[in-house]
Amino acid sequence: MKIAKDWFTVSDLHEIRNRKLGTGKIGGKAAGMLLAARILNEVGDDDIRQAVRIPESHFIGADMMYTFMALNGLMHWAIRNTS
Repeated sequence: MKIAKDWFTVSDLHEIRNRKLGTGKIGGKAAGMLLAARILNEVGDDDIRQAVRIPESHFIGADMMYTFMALNGLMHWAIRNTS
């Protein structure tokens, strides 16, 4: 994702890695939330910067998510038709 490369700093990526459980990519919603907050904090006015709050979070890597789904008989939810 080029937009993430344009906005995330090494410090941002380090913080994400420290809060990630497992390996692999984090989900799109979590990544999008972090990216949106980063952009708003960088270019938003004072009111926006004060309003943007991300709760303390941890992010589940793809490997852990798939393991959880496999152990709990939920893999049919991972195999979905996106067309």
